Amino acid sequence: MGSTPSRRRTSTFATLTASPSTQALPLFHQGLEVAQRLNATFMLPGNAYNFGAQMPPLLNEHTPQRPTTRKGRIRVDMESELQALAAQDRLRSVVIRAGDFFGAG
Repeated sequence: MGSTPSRRRTSTFATLTASPSTQALPLFHQGLEVAQRLNATFMLPGNAYNFGAQMPPLLNEHTPQRPTTRKGRIRVDMESELQALAAQDRLRSVVIRAGDFFGAG
């Protein structure tokens, strides 16, 4: 009984201190596997990290993705994987991209 709480704390601590790619990618891949097994459409909540510091004021599906952060590179990799699976007819997916929202306006 004494070692179980210790393991839980370590596990929680490891999760909290893990890098974004360590946390996101296993969950991402698990989600892909479930969607493929169920023949479901995979929906990825996107963001604007993919477009980097020089992001233009207006984005569309042809806007080049030039990430300047680690989070942006991870997001580009995830979306590239979705595109590759779609090209192979192995998965239907959609990225629901939202910008940063804050404040009163």
